[in-house]
Amino acid sequence: PWKFNSGTHDLCWTNERVEQFDRVLEVFAKEHGAHFVPIFKTFKNIQAQGKALHADGLHPNAAGHRLIFDQVQAAIDKIV
Repeated sequence: PWKFNSGTHDLCWTNERVEQFDRVLEVFAKEHGAHFVPIFKTFKNIQAQGKALHADGLHPNAAGHRLIFDQVQAAIDKIV
């Protein structure tokens, strides 16, 4: 979990919450004819191998941004 205090209330982001966002985005993409790239699942798999992909537990570091780029680029290559 990643906890953020905005001064007025606490927000807590867990893997389950991020997975919920992913599911919503995937459904939205399908409903609107857009492609969905499941980045978070890949993040979790690579982090399970011990590689750090986040700067603060939520936001990607340089390696995380590279992973996003590589995943999206591969998806684009399949389309065009």
